[in-house]
Amino acid sequence: GMVKSESEILERITSQIPVHITPEQRAEVLSRRERRMRSAFLEVPELVLEVLNELRKSHIKIGLISNCDRIDIKFWDQSRLAGFFDDAVFSCEVGLLKPDEKIYRLALNRLGLRASECVFVGDGGSDELKGAKKAGMKTVFSEALLQKTKREQRELMASADVHIQQFDQLLRIVSHSVL
Repeated sequence: GMVKSESEILERITSQIPVHITPEQRAEVLSRRERRMRSAFLEVPELVLEVLNELRKSHIKIGLISNCDRIDIKFWDQSRLAGFFDDAVFSCEVGLLKPDEKIYRLALNRLGLRASECVFVGDGGSDELKGAKKAGMKTVFSEALLQKTKREQRELMASADVHIQQFDQLLRIVSHSVL
């Protein structure tokens, strides 16, 4: 969240590789990373868009909190996802990282909501569910995009109020006030 330039990001990534990296190889690392993030933001599963659309129709505010760097968000503005979110908090822009409670509080303030009114949905990476829970939010552990091992599931459920396997299960949670 604190690194601002692409060159510094690449330097940090490639410095962890125990072999010499040429300038051409660094360029290839950047290119691959950009392609990966472009794909993630521009090739969004239709089910995800449908669920977000249903939530918007229900006048539910939707926010995003992401641990990311400048390379990661390069294609955000072009993404069909961007239009569904009332606000997006990117760590590289605010200098905070999940699970720091401050990043959740910032998102809540920007949305004008109390933690008790919010549900945080995540795959559990970066201890994000623990952070959201500590900030006072209800939490949903989602495996819609990333499956975990049974051991990881058990560990993540310690910080989750609900576990979902499919993204459209969010609609049931919201419409039936499962939380």
